[in-house]
Amino acid sequence: MKLAVLGPENSYCHIASKAVKADIVLCSSIEEIYRAVKEGKAEKGLAPIENMLHGSVRESFAALLKHKLFIQKAYNLPIHHCLASQTKDYGIIASHPQALAQCSKLLGKMKDKAIMETPSTSKAMELAAQDTSYAAIGAEVAARANKLKILKRNVEDNHDNMTRFILIAKKQSKTNKRARTSMMLGPKKDRTGLLHDLLETFAKRKINLVKIESFPSGKKMDEFNFYLAIDGNQTNKDVRAALTEIKKVAKVRVFGSYEVVNLE
Repeated sequence: MKLAVLGPENSYCHIASKAVKADIVLCSSIEEIYRAVKEGKAEKGLAPIENMLHGSVRESFAALLKHKLFIQKAYNLPIHHCLASQTKDYGIIASHPQALAQCSKLLGKMKDKAIMETPSTSKAMELAAQDTSYAAIGAEVAARANKLKILKRNVEDNHDNMTRFILIAKKQSKTNKRARTSMMLGPKKDRTGLLHDLLETFAKRKINLVKIESFPSGKKMDEFNFYLAIDGNQTNKDVRAALTEIKKVAKVRVFGSYEVVNLE
């Protein structure tokens, strides 16, 4: 099986992909991952969908809708950054913008260093390996792969930080395990109290809502779709009944029922 992931090698997405037995196809963007699966260049894909600190990766949600793909599984990967370089005498710290934001305390103490944004943390490591004036923030495995010296470990502000990656495919997975079901709702006709009624559909059946987020519909101003994630499998009769009721007032795009796995 071929698995499309966000590269280059030793990116956090590439690290998370080790949980899936597959031949890796490295992609240069999130959109390319989804397109590779849609066009059959890879049977499945692994893409970031949410970070504990920075929230949703909206590009992934947009691609799920655009390419009409499904979520088969989710993986939570702890994010631990290190500072690495060829030498202590560097003048520039490079990394992905999110990684830089996640290490603001460290950077605040290093005001004599210039900051440079890169497309990924692994690209920053490659840059530091090519030029001694750079240090990079990213995964230790990337630092080791580029034969860099690890100057500081666990430099992230929040040591509990995680990123969730989703395994995507053209078909839904079938699991009898405890699952999460996620969907996008588009109201057929906007009216006062509609969102309340949608949520009440789950509440009266004691179905736990774990996430709700609004997304512009892209059709007209002030029109929104709603992403919902619930605890429960589509095989559950209460979940099925709730979805049937919601479909009367909203267009529903179910992304799938899937297991959420915590990686080490």
